[in-house]
Amino acid sequence: MRRLRAGAAGPSGARPQAAGASTPLDPDMVASLHDLSAGTEDGRRAIQELVAGFLEHSQSRLDDLEAAARAGDLGALRELAHSLAGSSANLGARLVGQGCRTVEGHARDGKLDEARAATSPLRGLLSEAADALRAEFLG
Repeated sequence: MRRLRAGAAGPSGARPQAAGASTPLDPDMVASLHDLSAGTEDGRRAIQELVAGFLEHSQSRLDDLEAAARAGDLGALRELAHSLAGSSANLGARLVGQGCRTVEGHARDGKLDEARAATSPLRGLLSEAADALRAEFLG
């Protein structure tokens, strides 16, 4: 498994640069997850199960979030965005988490048009994060 921790030498001995704001995964969180799984097969398996669960459920949460946005249900939109932001942050999917927090804030403030607009990029961000998580922990 590769690590995204800035400054840590990779397999070639090269040291990766600190990840930019557009990197789908937070390198510090990814490194923490690797540290939690280090040394034991049970730890590695537990992290893989967490990632697989996120990948399985995040799409349906996003479907529900988009449906709430279409329906104009600000309460459901806020709650769903909050939930997806938290689960994304727990696995280092920082851009998804940031996008969800933006949706959540607009929904909380009663700004439906802004919340709907902020919902639009989430599917692409989630797809990028899912690919990165698969490569990092399941590949």
